[in-house]
Amino acid sequence: MPAHRKHFADYAAHYNAADPKVKLKIDHTYRVAALCDCIAKSLTLPPEDADLALAFRYAARCRPL
Repeated sequence: MPAHRKHFADYAAHYNAADPKVKLKIDHTYRVAALCDCIAKSLTLPPEDADLALAFRYAARCRPL
């Protein structure tokens, strides 16, 4: 698991994922991150740039849900 994904998982673990609204936000973050990965690959970004794009995506979500 990439470090930024683990960081987000650790962050999200503090919230009640059984709450449908919280689960929706967590699932949305993972879907958007997967799309960021697809976009980075389609642009043939160097791995470090693609990783940076994903890190920013997860960091943007690490605020109160």
